[in-house]
Amino acid sequence: MTTQIDSLTIKDFESRYGVTRSNIYNRIDGLKKKGYPMEPEKQNGKSVFNADQISLMDSLDSVLNHHRLIHSLTSRPYRKPVIRAGSSLAVS
Repeated sequence: MTTQIDSLTIKDFESRYGVTRSNIYNRIDGLKKKGYPMEPEKQNGKSVFNADQISLMDSLDSVLNHHRLIHSLTSRPYRKPVIRAGSSLAVS
């Protein structure tokens, strides 16, 4: 059974995704620019994000992590194989 989280603060997002506060604000600003409703609500003097906003942030985090994985797999430099006279196949 999965427990749904109803609200998170910026600090909670930092811990959830393992990124800095400025990175969280950049993500929120990016979603706002795309037209997503990312204005937090005030609860007991704290700004909190609701379940729908958390879901958006989770989706964005998933996409960013997938992109990092793809980039790490494709960023290795290509080395052209070279055949030297009298030797077996070697990589330069």
